[in-house]
Amino acid sequence: MSKFQKGQSIVEFAVVLPLFFLLLWGFVYFGMFFSDYLMLNNMARSSAREASLQESVSDIAAKYTKECKKNQITKLYQLKEFYIGEDPDDHSNVYVRITESMNTGDSNANILNRTFQGFLGDSALQSFQIEYRMYWEAKKS
Repeated sequence: MSKFQKGQSIVEFAVVLPLFFLLLWGFVYFGMFFSDYLMLNNMARSSAREASLQESVSDIAAKYTKECKKNQITKLYQLKEFYIGEDPDDHSNVYVRITESMNTGDSNANILNRTFQGFLGDSALQSFQIEYRMYWEAKKS
């Protein structure tokens, strides 16, 4: 009976190893996604702060669009829209909206999307949007 013990542990290892690597892969890519999300959130705050101190925001949008593209760690998502302007709800605020969509050219993004599609829904990972509002200090009322 003891000669079958070695075979049993090898079979258990072969069954558990792919699940372990899938879980590890998920943690790594979730961390990379979260890092990009935090970077974009910080960009939205920084651009809103800079825009709140100026009368015009046209040059700020171009500057921060370039910064967002340059500072992204992963290529899972690509910048779709970077908008800075007057808040439609409250005209005394600067409004920043950053929209990113999944990079369909990246094979890892496609694998990630297909893996979690059943759990989160069809369009859960396709895109995300960050909105930020800040009081417009330089604007004359």
